[in-house]
Amino acid sequence: STEGVLPKTAYEIIRDRDGLSVSYESFKRFARERSLGRKDRKLMIRIEMPPGIETQIDYGKAGLHHDPASGRNRVVYAFCGILSHSRLPFIQFVYTQEQKSFVGSIVDMFEYYGGATTTLAMDNLKSGVIKPDIWDPKLNKSCAEMAEHYRVFIDPCRVATPTDKGKIERFVGPARELFRKLKKLHPTADIHELNREAIKWCREEYGRREHGTI
Repeated sequence: STEGVLPKTAYEIIRDRDGLSVSYESFKRFARERSLGRKDRKLMIRIEMPPGIETQIDYGKAGLHHDPASGRNRVVYAFCGILSHSRLPFIQFVYTQEQKSFVGSIVDMFEYYGGATTTLAMDNLKSGVIKPDIWDPKLNKSCAEMAEHYRVFIDPCRVATPTDKGKIERFVGPARELFRKLKKLHPTADIHELNREAIKWCREEYGRREHGTI
């Protein structure tokens, strides 16, 4: 594959697949000496939410995957959700962003979390929002019915303003890295197997990390 990965992901792949015995610190020094590290990020103001108030969702293009059903390589998108308070993430790899898949991923996310937050912050995705408007957005019928059923307020972000959902924007990159890592560790896995591994990673690895507010 020609898809690149970050040094930490490369270390985890080589460690798990090939039995690399050196520490990550040694591998990191190796990467820094060859300028393989991540570029510095811009600083942003962090806005925190109380528990149960907000989930942020977004899609990110993850890469290509061989689909056994069609016998060809297909583009995979990562549907990502993150609880704004605890940062517990949800990832589901999908082949399409169409309306049925979009609502289905949200329902799967609520089942994973064991409930729904008061609000759902998201982009003005065509699969969810027909007409963007900061005061009165028009939602697709299935999206509106889903929100009514779960008693969730859909809060579309302002157009071309990714900082309105900065937590999930920053998480799309790790979700893409996870997809590339799982493909290398499980080269024959179908998308359902990759999703099972992704949920395990969300719960047992990323979900156990501490962040600056909890």
